[in-house]
Amino acid sequence: MTKDQVKVCFALDADPSHQILFHLMVRTGLRSCEARSFPLKYVFNPRLKNGLRRGQMISVALEPSDMQIKYDRPRIIDVPWSLMEDMWSYSLHQREMRNSRGNGSVTALLLTNKGRQYSKDAVVDIMKSYERKCGFYVRAHMLRHTYGTYTLLALRKTKEFEGEPLMYVRDRLGHSDVQTTMIYLHLINQLEAQSVLAYEDEIDMMFMAASMNHD
Repeated sequence: MTKDQVKVCFALDADPSHQILFHLMVRTGLRSCEARSFPLKYVFNPRLKNGLRRGQMISVALEPSDMQIKYDRPRIIDVPWSLMEDMWSYSLHQREMRNSRGNGSVTALLLTNKGRQYSKDAVVDIMKSYERKCGFYVRAHMLRHTYGTYTLLALRKTKEFEGEPLMYVRDRLGHSDVQTTMIYLHLINQLEAQSVLAYEDEIDMMFMAASMNHD
């Protein structure tokens, strides 16, 4: 997806659970199965966490014992401060209402209106609903690819980042082989020059933030 398409999706009047699901995938690179099983216990109020400063990326360790992770391989993702705040707010209000309609045993953060965890098919339907509203093709895997492409682009453009951008993206996406991650290098080369030159707005900065906190 282009950054303009991401903006359109962000601006849609969507179900609160659907919004968090979308943001988790496009802003952290989670797979669909990982986003819908992302645990409530990983969410906290960043304002009350010692050592954190507003606006920074928050490292979150994913464990297969807590959620569904492809290949059952633990990894660390970086969650934008604002997304953690949104998830915290969701957990206090929307989730509580939905949880009261279910059996109260679901450990995932995101709940349907009936208080259940989202299924694989439900996520497909959510993406199709975004597609109908915005008028362009939207699928869950596209959100992960968008994260990979623009994060890699941002890190390659940022002088402050002293690590290897490709390795950073590989680790955040949970790829076992860097060759898989290299597809994003090809995607970057295919981006229109105008899109690259216009890479200076609020959505872009959420990808840039990762580089500023992992030097």
